[in-house]
Amino acid sequence: MWARLSVFAGGFEEDAVTQVCADRQLPAEQITVPLGALVDKSILKRQLKDSSARYWLLDTLRQYGAHRLRERGEQDAAQQRHFDWICGLGRIAGAWDARQAEMFHRMSGEQDNLWAALDFCLRQPGEAAAAAALAQDLRVYWACSGSFSDVRRVLASLIETTPEDSIPRARLLWVAASMAISQNDYQASAALTQESLRIGTEARDVEIVAWSLTLGAIPRWIKGDTAAAAERVASALSVARVMRLEQAELNALNTLCGILVAAGELSRAIEVGERAWR
Repeated sequence: MWARLSVFAGGFEEDAVTQVCADRQLPAEQITVPLGALVDKSILKRQLKDSSARYWLLDTLRQYGAHRLRERGEQDAAQQRHFDWICGLGRIAGAWDARQAEMFHRMSGEQDNLWAALDFCLRQPGEAAAAAALAQDLRVYWACSGSFSDVRRVLASLIETTPEDSIPRARLLWVAASMAISQNDYQASAALTQESLRIGTEARDVEIVAWSLTLGAIPRWIKGDTAAAAERVASALSVARVMRLEQAELNALNTLCGILVAAGELSRAIEVGERAWR
């Protein structure tokens, strides 16, 4: 248990321990026994908050645990389970449902674990698709929580590890474009969305096409070319509606509202906004 807990960065909660550390040797229903024993021996620190507890290892004890994990030949498997656990949290954060606010709060406490999981992806090229899915799930969370520069650096590194013209690369490109927009870096965003749109079009991936068209409209809107921006968003809306891509459609409607306001078409902006709200 001590060795396996070393894959966590920062703190962790019991549900995470169960998902990351349990296997045939250490069944999930028995997790609390060694967890409590490590606390009793002061190897694990525990802090109670409300009805839950958060645990952590001091750095020296974590390093020793990591050394033992490598000796046991379990490092890759444990880090994979850690990454899968973070991906599970990401899917909830990206589901756009009633759990979103709670999960955003949870993710804010798991920043160290998130960076550790993404670092694992950088060393595992075979995880490109999962990394791209995680980035897409966390896009709105990142947009709300800041840390744009850190996120953009990680995304740029992940993009470099993904195969050219691949779907994972296209996904990472449009998420990176979204982060660039959050920093008002419209030139970078335009280049990123142009590339993601090219890959999505060639691969006939309608979701990537819809998101890329919408994000690619924003630099044109900022430059004052509202007609070209609205045209791109209209194309994105057509694709999203036909394929029933609700998130992509809602994002396109939201973007179109801003474009119409900038163009002085306030009545139409209200109409589009009410459609999105419904």
